[in-house]
Amino acid sequence: MSYPDSKLLLKGPTRFLLIIGLLFTLGAVLAVYNYFVQLKELRGYTPSAWFLLRFFASPAVFLIEAMIYWRLRRYNEFPRASWAHCSFMLLAYCLPVFLIIPQLLQRSIIARNYPSRQESGRYLFWLTMIVAHAFFAWVVVGSIKNKRMPKALPENPENLLDDVFS
Repeated sequence: MSYPDSKLLLKGPTRFLLIIGLLFTLGAVLAVYNYFVQLKELRGYTPSAWFLLRFFASPAVFLIEAMIYWRLRRYNEFPRASWAHCSFMLLAYCLPVFLIIPQLLQRSIIARNYPSRQESGRYLFWLTMIVAHAFFAWVVVGSIKNKRMPKALPENPENLLDDVFS
């Protein structure tokens, strides 16, 4: 059975965000499992909701945005903005890692105790997330406007039932 829009089913940003979201979900599950294995000796330890939210918030954002892109797939007038959103989202999660690499390569005490790299990584993360979601808002608003645009009526409308009743 072929669907009329089968070419649009999981293309572009939808597929990208879905894959990244599933990879983040797998990483979160492995991190939580590893954490519980390490805390097996502690009896009576119950994880808080905040603990679980920290691990599963990012994958949830990726998966929810993938579903939104899937719902708006026919009406997206700004595919480049969609890709810019995806790129900035991925960049936001890669920037802190890129800032830690020079710190790991330098074996000096000064580099290890330099907290401004962590703070700058945090600021860059939130700045790129704001930019990414500005692109996301642009795509969603443009798609909704495209979806709700009224169809133009012909200049000389005729009654469609005239042919039936004559």
